[in-house]
Amino acid sequence: MLSLPKPIFLYIKDKTNIEGVEKYCPSHRLPHTLPVIGESIVDESCHIHKSKLRMAHHTTFCKILKCPNYQQMRETYEQTK
Repeated sequence: MLSLPKPIFLYIKDKTNIEGVEKYCPSHRLPHTLPVIGESIVDESCHIHKSKLRMAHHTTFCKILKCPNYQQMRETYEQTK
């Protein structure tokens, strides 16, 4: 498969991994790659964002993916506010 460089807007610097047991997001493509031709992301650690806008976007994706770590991610985010 053709490997393309990551667009500049996908280098997110405000990501904070959740402490504790290694937890990962479910396999997904969006928003990291194109939906059909991009490689699936399978090893992204469960995380939160400092930016409210990014966190709102992230929360939506977690709900859509039915992430098993959703509740812990929300609790961690609420504690960091």
